[in-house]
Amino acid sequence: MEVQQTGKAEVRREGEEEKDEKNEVKLEKRLWAVTRFEKKKKKKKKGSVKNGKHQIGDASKKGMREKGKNMANVS
Repeated sequence: MEVQQTGKAEVRREGEEEKDEKNEVKLEKRLWAVTRFEKKKKKKKKGSVKNGKHQIGDASKKGMREKGKNMANVS
């Protein structure tokens, strides 16, 4: 790139260099955050425990479970 002789252009280029440095720092921070959160990923829970029972399945079967019927009998 050519360096222009006017003072304004030189000042602008110094500013652009600062912006580039800031962008690089931002990218580094983002990459660091992404790798950090990838390490912390946990497996999804399959259902929640409510009243001491595992509530897994759709809502139609939920009522049957709460009444005390066995899941093997529910189709």
